[in-house]
Amino acid sequence: LIFLMNFTLAHVTTYLARIRGGTTNAPYKTPFFPLVPILGGIACALMAIFQAILVPDATGILAIWIGLGVFLYWTIFSHRAALTDTAMAALDPSLTALRGLNPLILVPVANPKHTPALVSLANALAARGVGRVLLLSIVPAGIDEHHRHVPPQLKDTQKIIYDALAESFKSGHSAEALISTAPRPMEEIRRIAKEHGCESLLLGMGEIQESALPELEILLNDVNCDVGIMRAPSGWHTTKVKKILVPIAGLGSGHEFRVHVLASLCRQDKNKEITFVSVIASDANDSAHKETLSRIEKLSELQISGRHHVKILRSDDAVTALVAESADYDLIVLGLKSASWGKRVFGAFALRLASQAPCATLLLSRRRNRAYELLDPLRGDVLESIRGAVRFGASGKTDTTHDM
Repeated sequence: LIFLMNFTLAHVTTYLARIRGGTTNAPYKTPFFPLVPILGGIACALMAIFQAILVPDATGILAIWIGLGVFLYWTIFSHRAALTDTAMAALDPSLTALRGLNPLILVPVANPKHTPALVSLANALAARGVGRVLLLSIVPAGIDEHHRHVPPQLKDTQKIIYDALAESFKSGHSAEALISTAPRPMEEIRRIAKEHGCESLLLGMGEIQESALPELEILLNDVNCDVGIMRAPSGWHTTKVKKILVPIAGLGSGHEFRVHVLASLCRQDKNKEITFVSVIASDANDSAHKETLSRIEKLSELQISGRHHVKILRSDDAVTALVAESADYDLIVLGLKSASWGKRVFGAFALRLASQAPCATLLLSRRRNRAYELLDPLRGDVLESIRGAVRFGASGKTDTTHDM
């Protein structure tokens, strides 16, 4: 029964690989395609069903083995498998094409100084012929029924889009461009990201202003995609990156989006040197040092294959230590942590590092778990119920302003 199921999957895989990957330089070709895989797959599936009905005990044993395999995968192997799979797909984009995927990267462009850096990073993440890049320029103006006029920002927007497309063409990519008008750019970015089902969102960060962080955090939590926020000096380009510094903190630092970024950059240039670094207290003993080193080495092996190193710094101020260390690097790749209930936030650590680092900084935030998004409305109702119960206990009467 297991063999028949495997043969069925083999026929399905053959069919999908042929129609998605084409026949260019194929090591072999299935004769009478698609008749052979269709008939073979149907025949194997029917024999498997017949076998399952004929020998019920075999079906029960198979169900037990499959259940055990699923349990072991999700409890032990899923995280490692996801990181390895992400790295392999980034290093070999044909795997993404064979899966029938065509990921879209949304890149809002507003500041001409940041455009080349963002476009070059987007082109690295979206392999030519597999992924797509959508350049978005927003004219921050509303429609006035009484004073109809052409927004003065439109002329600058056209120039920015032209420069962005020119940068994309120079890299051998053909990006798409979209110009939109909206009074609130953040809400427009959120709308475009949802309508187009973006896989990733890349944002440029100029001088960090704390007043703009709440609105940016709202955007991070409202889009169901990975988000990268880049702060880069003028003239920065991915092709100029030779040394990358990757700070690693906790045990949960196996960041799939970070793996995708690092592997994509290494696909451009296999000679890139990646250093995974962790900071421990200056008075930490040798045992703590060895334990941290062993943990970071295991994570580094999972996250990228190729030239990488592991380094442990001793300091009571992690940001100061990383800023000093980054002087010899071209890029820092840092994953943003999640707060309670999977919310994505900017921590003080990330903001300090991004504002003080002498090299380009890329802050990465992976998409929220789907379970958090589904339970968010329920969470709001539960919190309101708790607040109502507290008010009732304090006042001794029911609060009728909330529907329990």
